[in-house]
Amino acid sequence: MNPGRNAGVFVWAGLYPQAPALQGALDEAIQSASTDAFLDCFATLAMTPEKQRRPFQPAHEASILPAMSAPEIRPTTEADLPAITAIYQQAVREGTATFELEPPDLAEMTRRYRALIDGGYPYFVAILDRRVAGYAYAGAYRPRPAYRFTVENSIYLDPSFHRRGVGSLLLERLITECEARGFRQMIAVIGDSANAGSIGVHTKSGFKMIGTHPNVGLKFGRWLDTVMMQRDLGEGASTVPGK
Repeated sequence: MNPGRNAGVFVWAGLYPQAPALQGALDEAIQSASTDAFLDCFATLAMTPEKQRRPFQPAHEASILPAMSAPEIRPTTEADLPAITAIYQQAVREGTATFELEPPDLAEMTRRYRALIDGGYPYFVAILDRRVAGYAYAGAYRPRPAYRFTVENSIYLDPSFHRRGVGSLLLERLITECEARGFRQMIAVIGDSANAGSIGVHTKSGFKMIGTHPNVGLKFGRWLDTVMMQRDLGEGASTVPGK
């Protein structure tokens, strides 16, 4: 409901600037795309004394939030690795998307990056507001050679750029590049079955739920599941590659 976000801000700024108490309710309505929630907000607006309203303005005259810029998705360079390291270290310390317990340092993240690039796998960053907003890469699903046409993806975002579509753009670019390189299947191993954001991003990009491994990780004093999702790349299993 991205257009609705700006539309909601426009209506709010145009009709009822003196009622910040309802801003939270309107924000929730926008995020949930709930018609009933919007009706509740506007019913309250309708009961507002006329003198507290401001005249309706055309969209080009109303005060609205600036349009959100689209991130640049490009191949990662080693210059990006300090920012990538900071993003991943925070994910290790505070999140359950990764089951690592000790944040790796820049030297280790550099070693991992070089191993992926040398192995022929893609690695991308998203640049937004002149910052690394997130990164994504594909790597080997398993080391044995029969798995060579299957990759596992990883996506991590700077928390300040959540809910801005960055993860979806990174994943779509990663899928396209993996198809171009001849891979046939992509696996997502999602830490924590409560990770609705990651599950939603993968579902949007055509992944299907394969299953859940319950209680296989222990972090922050609680047991965690892993969720397995998968999608075809290119021709998938409909043909057999020539090598």
